[in-house]
Amino acid sequence: MAQHETDMAQHPTDMAQHETEHVPTHARVLVVGGGNGGISLAARLNRQGVDDVVIVEPRVEHQYRPLLSYVGAGLASIEAARRPQREAMPSGSTWVRDAVERIDPHASTVALRSGATIGYDQLVLAAGSRPDWAAIDGSAEVMLAENASTNYLFDLAPKTWRLIDGMRAGTALFTMPDATCPCAGAAQKVLYMACDLWRSRGVLDDIRVVLTVPTDTVFGVPGVDEELMRKVAEYGIELRTNTTVRALDRETNTATLEADGRTEDLPYDLLHLTPPHAAPAWVKQSGLSSEQAAGFGRRRPRHAATPPLPERLGDRRHRGHAGVELRRGAAQGDARRGEEPAGGARREGTAAAVPRLHRQPVHRQPAHHGVRRVRSGRDADAEF
Repeated sequence: MAQHETDMAQHPTDMAQHETEHVPTHARVLVVGGGNGGISLAARLNRQGVDDVVIVEPRVEHQYRPLLSYVGAGLASIEAARRPQREAMPSGSTWVRDAVERIDPHASTVALRSGATIGYDQLVLAAGSRPDWAAIDGSAEVMLAENASTNYLFDLAPKTWRLIDGMRAGTALFTMPDATCPCAGAAQKVLYMACDLWRSRGVLDDIRVVLTVPTDTVFGVPGVDEELMRKVAEYGIELRTNTTVRALDRETNTATLEADGRTEDLPYDLLHLTPPHAAPAWVKQSGLSSEQAAGFGRRRPRHAATPPLPERLGDRRHRGHAGVELRRGAAQGDARRGEEPAGGARREGTAAAVPRLHRQPVHRQPAHHGVRRVRSGRDADAEF
């Protein structure tokens, strides 16, 4: 199976499970997810003196996804974005190579696919999200076509570069979704780098560059909008605001766009798609989500006054389980423009979360079926 087909599946197939008898039965802090967010927070906890940190991560290869925009633009190699997972893991944490099946936030336990169960004092969810191919009809099939790609799948970023490098004339369509995706800004980053390359080669005037965004403005953030609109004008980009992709047709190379209740079929020669993303199914199945959160963790509502940035980034506690924290860099329930999970917020968000996890009191309860049931003053702690 091709790697991007694997990534399209809900569960990765390239996992190596830890032997059940080696899995610890309890952790002071249990981190689900060994991506940048999970290992960053675990490393900070280790430096704060928390030595009972367990990371559950099934993959054997660590993928540094923030580099994919540059891979897609021909400015970095895909090999520079990968390394063995063991090299990325904090030395002060325990790595369990397994996948989560379900979480019981009331019992403070996590069940793994191998059959093992780990109890916890604090739970950090940093499991990431996955492309939701069902959200756009035909999107999965289109990714197999020769003229379509996305930097949101690790192995397709080199394909993005091949398409950009080979483009000389025609219509290039770049999209942003009207739903949650990791770092929506990456959808536009590759666009501007591609336009700069095409202009340097003298072919930009022969390429119709179209960008669709679901917002009223190019990015929906004052200040950022002004700067980006300068580049939109400079490169002659055809900006479609309040526009979303509803369907894609691999046979006709057309995208069905919707704006103001009307649809239009736009033919393209190159497509860079930013697919909507969904949380792992077990998040919803574990009762950590709601219909309103669309499968993601439910954050606590904000106060009327907007808190300072570090406080805002760190305030990712779960609404129903006050100890559950929602880490940026993966998935969170409230996805208003400007709040999408992004690597740029990871440093501040992780720094704000670590002191709260570190000082959280631990109240142990008797062991139950071989797993110590551990409750904090709050029910569980989970971060995305």
